[in-house]
Amino acid sequence: MTLQDGFPDDSKTTPLPNLVFGQVLEELDDLAALKCLLRAFWLHSQKRSFPRYVTRGEMMADRTMSRALASTGSRPEDALDEALENLEDLGLLIHLRMRRSNGGQDVYMPNTRDGRLAAEHLKAKGLGVAASSAARQRQAPAEKPKIFALYEENVGIITPIMAEALKKAEETYSADWIEKAFRVAVASNVRRWSYIEAILRTGEKEGIDHGEPGGRPTKVDAREWIRRRGISRPS
Repeated sequence: MTLQDGFPDDSKTTPLPNLVFGQVLEELDDLAALKCLLRAFWLHSQKRSFPRYVTRGEMMADRTMSRALASTGSRPEDALDEALENLEDLGLLIHLRMRRSNGGQDVYMPNTRDGRLAAEHLKAKGLGVAASSAARQRQAPAEKPKIFALYEENVGIITPIMAEALKKAEETYSADWIEKAFRVAVASNVRRWSYIEAILRTGEKEGIDHGEPGGRPTKVDAREWIRRRGISRPS
């Protein structure tokens, strides 16, 4: 098979956070690190037991990883270590040092919910400790407004027009209201900005976490909250 043949009909897929296709692509200017990140996600996805992690040795032995980093001109192990260091500094990978009687080994996991749970489990069991980068710490890229991250993660690509609407919403509503509105929309499985904006407008007046207006505050689930306030689903 060659690249010109395209992807076979029965190709398997590997899930990636939406931010990889947005903010990470925009701000990660190290091609070797991007290649390393994508392959690390794939290697991590092949694990089945908990806690899942990928060792440096596994990545070093991976033929695709070695070939992907060959273009750097450095020795494969040096290119891998530099790429891993950059990804750790940027907060995209979690790096732990596993304690072993015969020394230790470096393990990595994506800085996702699953990866963070695995890292906390290993540290709580006393099996792993946080490993700080040996080289200079790079300054992380300036973060986008949180509403941009919420939109990319839960809705989709941000167009220039959409960016203006999000900036206006960020100026109008508090960060807490915005996060709650996204959460309610996702729980209702309606991932559209018009719907989220309607929740924001109604929620700011009455409170997303409360029951009937003027009544005793009560927690209700997202669908019940929307039903009470008559927010229609977009067609």
